[in-house]
Amino acid sequence: MSDSDYEPEYEPEVVDLPGGMHIKVMTLVPPPLEYMSALHDSGLEVSSRVVWTGSLLLCQHLCLEPSRVRGSCLELGAGTGIVSIMLAKKGMGDSIVMTDGDDEALRLLRENLTMNGLDIAVPPSYMWGNDDTQIESLRSFLGLPAPLNFDTILAGDVMYKPELPSLFFSSVSRLLSPSGTLYLCHIPRNGVTHELVVETCEGQGLSIVRDDSFAFEAEENPTQLPPQAKMDDAVRAAVYKVTRTS
Repeated sequence: MSDSDYEPEYEPEVVDLPGGMHIKVMTLVPPPLEYMSALHDSGLEVSSRVVWTGSLLLCQHLCLEPSRVRGSCLELGAGTGIVSIMLAKKGMGDSIVMTDGDDEALRLLRENLTMNGLDIAVPPSYMWGNDDTQIESLRSFLGLPAPLNFDTILAGDVMYKPELPSLFFSSVSRLLSPSGTLYLCHIPRNGVTHELVVETCEGQGLSIVRDDSFAFEAEENPTQLPPQAKMDDAVRAAVYKVTRTS
């Protein structure tokens, strides 16, 4: 079979989360290397169709203190949706909106919600940035008044290319309510260092601090690591708390 004939395949995966919670999601069966190379050459990707360590660690972090999540919640780069699905199952937050920029990921996301017996708002493709049309389309879909903003924004392991931080934080600066909080779990990938994340965030006029309560010591106590998480990713991770500057 040639690369052009290959169609991605998906299979159900059970994700184990803190407190004995199990979430079932559809994830990508690892494609042939030739197919992945062809995707890379064409600028396409399938990154949002797998479970990322940063999302698992963010779930774990939020479970330790559920009161962090309040009011209206927005997940950026939801991917398989495990963060928002966990929130809904635990009754965290008043409302939840899940977004992603990959149409196929959105299709799988809706399937994942059905498998878990949930009904959460999933708008059409939302691309990060400062595009008024994208913001208005999101607001119109949700039927909410302007300006559109959220009390809690969540993102796990979403910045894996150098061009993404500026787009991501542009969206956050537009969508975070005046007293809102972004919880971001970041793992450095492809040159997107912790320093770059902090610098880009502050460049948008936002305040960013490492959440000191996220003290992951997997090497000393590997039982802390969620089963599907990768050790080499987890030890490089940090959780950030982002707010508007006072």
